[in-house]
Amino acid sequence: MSSAYHPRNYLSQTSNTFGLLFKLLSQPNQSVQFSTQVWELINKLPTNTEATDNIRVLKVQVRSFFDDSFYRVLYNVQIVHDLTINEPDWMRKFIESGGVKCLVKKYQTLQNQFVTNPLEKTCALRFTQLLNIYLTNSRSEWQNDLQMKVVSVI
Repeated sequence: MSSAYHPRNYLSQTSNTFGLLFKLLSQPNQSVQFSTQVWELINKLPTNTEATDNIRVLKVQVRSFFDDSFYRVLYNVQIVHDLTINEPDWMRKFIESGGVKCLVKKYQTLQNQFVTNPLEKTCALRFTQLLNIYLTNSRSEWQNDLQMKVVSVI
């Protein structure tokens, strides 16, 4: 079977699939084990193309990427991380659209939640890795501006 026609690729392009999986994660009183298994399933699928495209073109206001459920925020942070690493020109667009400021603010609001389970620790690590990339790999002509934005939020 060609990888293009593999069921996992079909599932990753269907927003309904991800909607259902994220709905499972938002159910009250789920065990850490159940949430971890659902999260692992999400991460075994290729990244949802619609979510990636929306973030890539900054289709909506950047803060909306970080104003969602914990797991959707974590998923979006992973997409932002991948775009930042793989598409260097996108980094500048993200900064100019206020993305780093939103990222830092969301990180601050989640800090108190980062101690109870492994997925929350993963989220904290992803935020830290992403902020580190923006602080250390920014082009010199806009690095000072970025540092000022991060410092103003902190």
